[in-house]
Amino acid sequence: MDWRQAYRLGADPESWLDEADILQWMANMESEEGPAHPLSTETLAAWRVQEEARYAAVDAAVLDGLGRERHDTALLACAAPLAMVLGSWLQGLSAPGVFEDDGHLGVLSLLADDLGTGRPLGARTDAFRLLLRRFNHPFGSASAVSITHQTSVADDMFALPAVLLAMSRRSDAFQIQILAIDAVFRGIGRLPCFAAMNARHPEWTDWKRLDLSVPGDTAIVAEPLSLSLSLGERCQAEDAASSAKYVAAFQWAFAAVSSWSRRILSAAARAASPAHAMGQLLRDRSRAAGIYHQDRAIEGCPLSEHLRRAASDPAPVMAMLSRSRYVVKGDAARSTLVNGLVSPRGPMFRVFSEPELQTIREWISKLEQPTEQPLADATPALPVPCPPSRAERMNGDAPSDLRSAYHLLQGRAMAPATRAFALAYVRRWLHAAQRAKGTPGRQLPALWSPGTLPEWLLRQHDLHGASFEAGKQSQSGPPSREEVIESTLQLAPLILIDGSWLQGFTDIGLATSEIGAPLFQIYWDELGNGQLKLNHPLIYRQLLRSMDIQLPPTASREFAADPRLRRESFQLPVLWLCLGKLPRTFLPEVLGMNLAMELSGVGDGYRDARRFLSHHGFSTQFVDLHNTIDNVVNGHSAWAMVAIDKYMEGIADAGESSADAWRRIRTGYAALSARPRDFLAPLKSLFASAKASSPPLPSGRQALLHSPIPIV
Repeated sequence: MDWRQAYRLGADPESWLDEADILQWMANMESEEGPAHPLSTETLAAWRVQEEARYAAVDAAVLDGLGRERHDTALLACAAPLAMVLGSWLQGLSAPGVFEDDGHLGVLSLLADDLGTGRPLGARTDAFRLLLRRFNHPFGSASAVSITHQTSVADDMFALPAVLLAMSRRSDAFQIQILAIDAVFRGIGRLPCFAAMNARHPEWTDWKRLDLSVPGDTAIVAEPLSLSLSLGERCQAEDAASSAKYVAAFQWAFAAVSSWSRRILSAAARAASPAHAMGQLLRDRSRAAGIYHQDRAIEGCPLSEHLRRAASDPAPVMAMLSRSRYVVKGDAARSTLVNGLVSPRGPMFRVFSEPELQTIREWISKLEQPTEQPLADATPALPVPCPPSRAERMNGDAPSDLRSAYHLLQGRAMAPATRAFALAYVRRWLHAAQRAKGTPGRQLPALWSPGTLPEWLLRQHDLHGASFEAGKQSQSGPPSREEVIESTLQLAPLILIDGSWLQGFTDIGLATSEIGAPLFQIYWDELGNGQLKLNHPLIYRQLLRSMDIQLPPTASREFAADPRLRRESFQLPVLWLCLGKLPRTFLPEVLGMNLAMELSGVGDGYRDARRFLSHHGFSTQFVDLHNTIDNVVNGHSAWAMVAIDKYMEGIADAGESSADAWRRIRTGYAALSARPRDFLAPLKSLFASAKASSPPLPSGRQALLHSPIPIV
């Protein structure tokens, strides 16, 4: 495995990486000394000023237009692996087990602001992509993963972002380190490599969005750095071990960013050099060119062989060419390499583009200068990550029964054994949903076309309203107080993880897409937009307490084992938890279920619940809140519909058949109601095999092992 592969693994929202391997990667990257006072934001700010001065000096030394273009192209290319995932280290900290925790809401607020929630193309990563497009950079339309295939970016530029992405996938093990890393990035603010370009082109992008200390929306986060530091202080207050871990991670992050910045500075300076540009051109063309020129020899060796060697080291080939009859040092106009050979009658006509010919001309013109050092590397390459290991230990645990599944799936990370269970559980449920699609009220339109869903959604809303009015006119009275309390209790495993089916869309790559952006906004809403008073699980707990029901923390073993909660009350919640961890595998099904969930109570169910709760003197805040924010015009139901339409439009634009995609969405929609009585029967063998190898589940405070932020 190399750093590019590590980056690709980290960018996968369903990946699982071994904690020991990630720690080894962190150790491999350590190459600079950390600050003497690790908690001093002044230290970070002073470093940024000094580093920006170094970039400004290199920038000022680039005098000609072609050198400037090469300098900026290289700088942006080297910065891209990190800049395309800014803020991603926080993406895995949100998990059902801490939905009611104010520390979790603080982290989620920072992530929401980084993602530009509610503002199309408002993410910090979008500001960088806009910069690429304004510059007309080759990476302008590339994805984060696709740039791993670009040879113009050195392997070591993927190291730091690869580790950050990997840690985000194992937030259960690296929560303290992640918060320390966040404090470092927000303490630095804008990465120094962008300073000189910002000064030259202030209009190219919203540069403030590339400064992690500046909020995009003060209604979400007023002071990102202050909030980040306060979360760090909370971790350090836990115990001495947590404090030491935080300080060590802070120092590591500072060292890693320092090393990353110096490498970009060196690469950009080298790229401005004509010798470096010529060497890169030879590297890029060596494989294709090596097939030809077998009959043309230079210095006793076929030119084709020289060119093949240039793939690993172009310097000897450049020296050989400079001595050959094809080049007149210092005089490109008289050099056959860039006139006769590439003329319409020459053997290399149209082989090089005009910018490439200009690179060769500039290199020839400067050959007399003795200071040229082609491809000199100012910094050694970083060691590559160690390969994955300890396969047996990495396999993880599988649930032994439905209640243990609910407990085990509370965290964010999902080991292979847990994943195998989740896949089997979801597929069995979806198989049942296939049969339920023909049931009235459980189906989307048979076919999708642009404009189909808005009218269908309004019709469903009309039907819900009519159902509510008919219910009011019926002779049957409201359910008894005991029935209302029991129903509220049995819904607790579901409601206390409200939104968990969308937790995968905190992934920065998904949340900034046209499909994922409205899904993250729904998730952000379900958890109260960073405000405890609007947090749905917390509001539901308040309702339970008003009924004299005290339940253990949702992430605890005691909650899942509570005898007051029936086993069947965990069936749908476990499905939600499984889907939330498999956003890529079951994207169409999640889209369908999300619409079913958001539409389910609007217009009738929530209004009925309000009547029943009010009749017995209980608070109606929970159902009132959902009946408004889930609305079909500008609420969750509408956003769910937008996400589906964007997905289907993308399928159509790609020229693929939309029939299978729509079938899967319809199955997901039907899945909300598909709970056959014998649902768990096919899974009994899976549970039985897991019992033999699964260790006892932790209890008490250890139950928060899979939760990102400790509850204090």
